Amino acid sequence: MKNRVLCVIASKGRPTDILRRTLAWIPKVESIDWKVFVEDNEVLSYCNAFRNAGLPTANIAVLPQRNMGLCYALYHAKKYAIAKDYDLVLKLDDDVRAILDSRAKAAFTIEAANKFIADSVPVFDAEEKLGAVRLIRATRAFYFVKNSEKKFVAKNSQLWGGGYIIRPKIWYQNPYYLTDEDCIAGLGVFREGYYTYTYNAGVVVTMYENSGGEQSFNRKANVMETFERLKEEFPNVELTLSEDHPLGFYINYSKHLPKEEKLI
Repeated sequence: MKNRVLCVIASKGRPTDILRRTLAWIPKVESIDWKVFVEDNEVLSYCNAFRNAGLPTANIAVLPQRNMGLCYALYHAKKYAIAKDYDLVLKLDDDVRAILDSRAKAAFTIEAANKFIADSVPVFDAEEKLGAVRLIRATRAFYFVKNSEKKFVAKNSQLWGGGYIIRPKIWYQNPYYLTDEDCIAGLGVFREGYYTYTYNAGVVVTMYENSGGEQSFNRKANVMETFERLKEEFPNVELTLSEDHPLGFYINYSKHLPKEEKLI
């Protein structure tokens, strides 16, 4: 394996915000390439923002259709990664403000990201059935694994959209679905007989509050439509009501998941 890593970021309606968040640091991370996937009607605004920030507009890829949802955008990101012969894909949201290493006395995004890449990539060579390595939401990371010196703190965790590294050939992205790309990608990993690791670092993201992105759509309607479509392929998914969830409900994939194993 050449260990060529491509960071893919789908973005919609955030040509300025992405520069203050994910693209404020990802171009400085070592040993990776990066690409932002946008719709054709937003290419000009993203190109202008990139030029003003001194970033190459060649790192913008144009999606064939508009308003098709995140799964559609990442389906094309997967096709691009495979066509360009990348060994691994680092998937990030466009609003990731930081990666925080809970083992460090002071958390620095670029250093933490470099360490995440350096620690994770060689394991894909050593373990041929490792499908993906995921990050944790920062608050959860500091609560569960603070002070642990281990690189990987769990096995067979479901994927989470804030950030993960995955083998592109088993990265399941179906443009038929509208949302929940991370959970669906995780189902694909497990269905192919691979496993996941959870890395000991957290991602700081803005969820359900900022404009653009999936907030451009009716998120409740997209979840319901995706749920109905998923039942054709994964018949044991369920819709679970939750007062703690911003939407009031979520798709429950637990009956299709292996048992998670803690490594700390």
